[in-house]
Order: sequence, then C-alpha cells, then structure tokens
Amino acid sequence: MLNNRNNLITAVILISAVIICTAIAVPVPDSTIARLTPGALLINGLPVLYFFLAFLLILRRPLSASFLTVFVCLAITLGNNFKYSVVSQPVVASDFIVFGQVLDNPVLFEKYFREQWYLIPLLLLVMTLPFLAMRFERLRVVDRRWTLVSVAAGILLLWQIQTLLLKPHAPLQQIYTALLPAFDHRDPMASVERYGLFATLISSAGSSYFELPSVAAAEEGVIRDFSGSIHTPVLIAEPLPNLVVIQNEAFFDFRTLDATFQSSAYAPWDRLKHSALHGMTLVDTYGGATLRTEFSLLTGIQASLFGAEMDYPYLTVVNAPIDSIPWHLKQLGYETTAIHPFHENFWRRNQAYQRLGFDSFLSIGDFPDAAYDGPYISDNAVCQKILGLLRDSDRPRFIFAVTMENHGPWSFDRSQSGGLPDIDTVGYKLPEQLELQLRRYLYHAQNAAEMAACIIDELAQSERPGALLFLGDHAPAMAEVFAAFGVDNPWREPALRTVPYLLWHNEAAQARQVDNIVSALPAALLKTAGLPLDDFLRTSDHLREHCLQDQAAQTQPGDRAVCPESPADALLTLTKRRLYPMQITGKIQQGMH
Repeated sequence: MLNNRNNLITAVILISAVIICTAIAVPVPDSTIARLTPGALLINGLPVLYFFLAFLLILRRPLSASFLTVFVCLAITLGNNFKYSVVSQPVVASDFIVFGQVLDNPVLFEKYFREQWYLIPLLLLVMTLPFLAMRFERLRVVDRRWTLVSVAAGILLLWQIQTLLLKPHAPLQQIYTALLPAFDHRDPMASVERYGLFATLISSAGSSYFELPSVAAAEEGVIRDFSGSIHTPVLIAEPLPNLVVIQNEAFFDFRTLDATFQSSAYAPWDRLKHSALHGMTLVDTYGGATLRTEFSLLTGIQASLFGAEMDYPYLTVVNAPIDSIPWHLKQLGYETTAIHPFHENFWRRNQAYQRLGFDSFLSIGDFPDAAYDGPYISDNAVCQKILGLLRDSDRPRFIFAVTMENHGPWSFDRSQSGGLPDIDTVGYKLPEQLELQLRRYLYHAQNAAEMAACIIDELAQSERPGALLFLGDHAPAMAEVFAAFGVDNPWREPALRTVPYLLWHNEAAQARQVDNIVSALPAALLKTAGLPLDDFLRTSDHLREHCLQDQAAQTQPGDRAVCPESPADALLTLTKRRLYPMQITGKIQQGMH
C-alpha cells in the first residue's frame, strides 16, 4: 500500500515538474497553454523521465529520485531564464560545455549574479529535498546482485547520455527529429516558444557535434577548379607593413537604432572615419560569446554556415592547428602576438591561440602594473602595450588584441576615472537608472575610439607602413536599454548583430563606407595592406564578391562559368577543408612561446 502511495506521489511530482518548468521557461509564447498540451508535455517529459529512471536505478527510492530530478529540471530552467535575462537567448545544448568556464572565472560571472542572487539559495533549498527524502524513505531491498546491476545501469545511463540522448543519431534524437520536423537550430527562441525548453534542448544537441567529413575526390576537384579559375596577381608590399587588429569589447553604435540619438562619446570615432574604410559588419553573436567573432576574424570562416558546433569554436573545433591568418602571415615573415588582458584560460585561449598560429600570448599576467578603468584593465593600457611591441621589433608584426574595459554589466558603479558623456534622445525618455547604464557604457566606448586613434597615430609616425582593423565583438547585453529604443528582443533585431568597423592604412587613408560580414574582413585587411591572400581567402573572397551576388552572376557569363550552381554549398565545402588539422594537410606546425 505504501509503495502504491509513493508511486502515485512520484508520478504527481514528475508531471508537476514538467508542467511548471515548461510553463515558466522563457521566452514565453503568447499563449502558454499551447505548451501544456499532451503532445508538448510528452516531448518535454521524455528527457525528464530519462533522468528519473537513471536516478531511480541508482538510489532505488522513487521519491528521492523524483526530487533529485526536480532539482535538475529546476536548475536547467532557472539557468535558462538567467541566460535569457542577460543575452536574450535561451539555453541550448552547446551551453553546457561552458559550465567549466563559469567555475574557472567566477569573478567575471558573479557580477551578473548580483541582481539575481536569490537563485542560489532557491536551488540549495530544492537540493535539500532529495536528501531529506532519502533519510525518511525506505530503501527498496532486492537481491544484492540485482542491486549492483541496478546501480551500474543507472550510472551507465548518465555516463552514456551523449550516445543515448544527444548525438545526432542517438535514439532519442531520432524521436525528436520525427516529432519536431520544423525545429531550426539557428532560432532556439522560436523553438522554446513553440515546443518548450526541454524539447528544444534535446533537439539542439544534434547540431552541437562537429565532425569533419571524409575528403572526397569530387570535393577536392571542385575547390581546385575554383582556385585555378581565379587569376589574382600576387604583389607583396615592401617593406611588410605592421598589422594591428583590435576587437573591442561591446563596441557598438546606438545611432544604428535611432538616427536622432546623439552623444559626444562618438565624436572621436566619427573623426577617425574621415580617413578610413568604415561601415557596419555582421557578427554571429549578441551580448557575449566574444570567441565567435574572434574565430571568424582569425580564420575567415563564416560561422553561420554551421550549426551549434560553432557556438564556442575554441572548445569544439580548434582541437589541433588549423589554417588561419596568423599561420599565413608567419609564412610571410611576420611575428604574431595575441593580447587579451584577462585570464589566459578563459575560452581556452592559451590553447586556441597556439593552434591558430600565434608566437606569443599576453594575458592579464603580462599587465602587472596596468591601469584599470572600471573593473577591468583599460583600453589605454592595452594600447600602450601594443605601442611597446611595435617599437621593440625589427620584424613586421601582426598583433591581435581583444579588450576587456567595456565588459558588462553596467548596472553598478564602475568608478570611472573621467566624467560620463551626455546623451540626447529625441522622442523618448530613458528611465534614470537605464540612462545611467547607457552613459557608463558610452564612457568606455569613447575610450575605445581614443584607443583606435592612439594606435593610428603610432602607425602613421612609424617608418614601417601599417594598417589597423578595429571593430566591436558584439553589441552590449543591455536588453532593457534596447527596449527603450523599441527593440523587444535583441537577437531578433538585425541591427544588434552588426557592429562598427574601421580599416585604416597609412598609404591608403581615404574615407569610404562599405558594410561587410566579419568573416570577409581578414581578406579586406590583407588586400588593403598589399599582402597576398592564402588559397582559402582568395577563393572565398571570389565567391562572396561574384557568386553570392545572384543578379550580378546572372548578367556576367564569365563569372557564371567559374561559379558553382550553389555558391553557399561550395563555400561550405571550402570552409570544411579549411578546418582540417594542419598535420593532415602536411603543413608545418610551429609552437607558441
């Protein structure tokens, strides 16, 4: 009788957990009831049932296993809602590989937890439930041999969760492929709204695994034909120019959202545009995940061609040396240096930069006496470090710097060394607290523009030619501020996936506005500096300039003759070959010191 009652309670707990977590997960659709249909509860309940079965086999206590399952469900749901509050995106399967980064860098993430501190005690409270249940719930006694088999089976279910649930051809993936035919891994928000959080998590896992295809002879022939059809004269500038690439944290122009918006913070940036190629460039992220922009800048790879495996490329695809801009420049005689004034293990940059061809990597330990502006090392300190490197070497340098000064959040006092810039909004009024956040952000954005001016001044005075590519990595995670500009969800606003860029060269300093995509900027930098492109950049640049312009390709028979029937497919094939480890392609590997 007791067992029947416990079983009934267990069933009620599990069904309630699925209903509650599915209902409260954000983003919430217009009609939450749509999520609570029998079909929706089924597809969201299957992974919950999987975890319950694993815990039950291990604990052999139904109530305890159900409460432990509730803890897991609630932790995932609250984690999803927390992520959405910061970067306006729900949790997807690829996010789970980032958990170690959170534990290794608590100082960075704790600033975001300050405003939602109550989540931790709430989870701790729920975590006590399975332990209390285990104390009072009687263990179901079975033969000792069956006990060992049961525990081993439960552990196996948890150990093999990738094989059974998450990999593309896992049994549960097959079920979800049939049940969610319209799932789009590039739009997880729509999926959460339509299907629910847990169903989206399982479905998104199928696109989180990256495997290189076999090198088919046909694919090799296609790329060889493309490369052979492009006749570009190779002219190498002499002397080789210094190249500086600055990926500035959260650098964004609010005027792209509202042309009437005015702030003195943008005055330095506007002055720089008078003598440089400039415009807006499309990036594949918003509010965070800086490494996505980095990866495209350093390889020329268009991340949007892939699935979730490119969400965190340093953790998934850069597992061996692969072709990149630094490797190409090293072959031309460059000394390559990466700079990031934060902990070297964040996003595994200490490993990724070496595999991408950098000779050296300067992290926070190389800025012992650097000035801070706000909670992070200042952009000016990074500029001074770059100037020192440029002056201390007779060899041409390629310097790639990712800054930290303007990293969010901006909801607390950042103790700026200078005054906050004024803003002028026409037609609407920001609440006082949001206006303060925006002004804090713009203060650092002004410092970023002054950093660009600092480097340009140095390159202009140097005897060696030089070029600077400066851009933001993504728009800032300021959902409430953007809401005041009429943006309901930043991820669904194309303007918030575009950031300003500037390409300056001391021998071609003329103003020109060209909008671009971030993966095309490496080719633009090398061409502006008078340097040859490697085979990948040369071919992909050709495909972008000619084949991806459908109308132009149709009116130019000569171009159509060397373009594939499907340019996007050819670009994807080309890009996959770019990702083959260098030892497979027979290229020499060199270490980073």
